[in-house]
Amino acid sequence: MRKINKTLTVIAALLVIMPISLSGQITFSPSVDLFSDYSWRGFHLADAPVVQPGVDIGIEGTGFSFNIWGSWAVSDRDIYAAADEVDFTAAYSHPLGKGSITAGFIHYQFLDLDTDNN
Repeated sequence: MRKINKTLTVIAALLVIMPISLSGQITFSPSVDLFSDYSWRGFHLADAPVVQPGVDIGIEGTGFSFNIWGSWAVSDRDIYAAADEVDFTAAYSHPLGKGSITAGFIHYQFLDLDTDNN
């Protein structure tokens, strides 16, 4: 439960500071979605409503971007708490001809697990 509270605090702080832009260098794009259930890569993780907040953070002109995204079951917490997660993504993108090349890293943090299997 402490992990969930800390994570919600970080996300709430980001949502409060999103309108701030440092000389146009840092951009914030928030999102909050509500879905009737949660499936990921063909696996049905929660057969209950979920809320999925997130924020994209970009550093203009550098190609670097970051994302924090979460998913929490809104009901049936005793059943679906194990599906709660917060994902952290970092990416670098560089234009290449008519397209671009991108490299990135993502960390899936499952909040109900007390192991290092994240």
